[in-house]
Order: sequence, then structure tokens, then C-alpha cells
Amino acid sequence: MSSPEVKLLPETGLLNCGGVLLGEYIEKTFTIQNLSNFQLSFKLVSKAKGIQNKQGSQVFSYIPSEGKIQAHKTLDVKVIFRPDRVSENFYEVVKLLFVNNSPHKFFKR
Repeated sequence: MSSPEVKLLPETGLLNCGGVLLGEYIEKTFTIQNLSNFQLSFKLVSKAKGIQNKQGSQVFSYIPSEGKIQAHKTLDVKVIFRPDRVSENFYEVVKLLFVNNSPHKFFKR
């Protein structure tokens, strides 16, 4: 089988969520474009994190965090940033892993 070929939008692989008021959240979106001639199964895997929420809830959520992308189609992934304290040290580096294939791209936050 050929190696998967994808394109991330934004192309830099960086998604800046900006500032969020306490008790609020912000939603951003990034796009995975499957340039391959075959369907891809993917999973987002966290590789590194900054500080975490004090109460143990997820700082960043991804919807969907895994799934399938048909050949030559795109998938929008919603990122929800929900901090429970003030800090400039919230971040997450996420690896885009293709199931039954080797790791291919990194999505950095």
C-alpha cells in the first residue's frame, strides 16, 4: 500500500486559540485533506502538553479525535479550548497517526 498523503489547513500546523475568559471556551477548526487514492483511518494522539486544568478536565478536546477520510475528501476537526485558570502555558502537540500506516504528520498547537 502507498504511503498516505495529506494536507493540513492551516498549512503551518499551528492553531492559535488566543485568550479565553475564565468559565468560557473557544472553538477553532483545522482541516485534514486526504490527497491519497484510498481511504485513510486516523487518530489524533497527544505527544506533549503544557499545564493542565486544575480540576482534571481536558484543556483541549478534538471532535472527531479519530475516524476515516475518504480518498480526495476533507474532514474538519473542531478544537475546543476550555481552560479553568489564567495562563499563557496552555498548549498541546498532537500527532496525526494513520491507523494501519506509519505516523505521517504532526499538528502543533
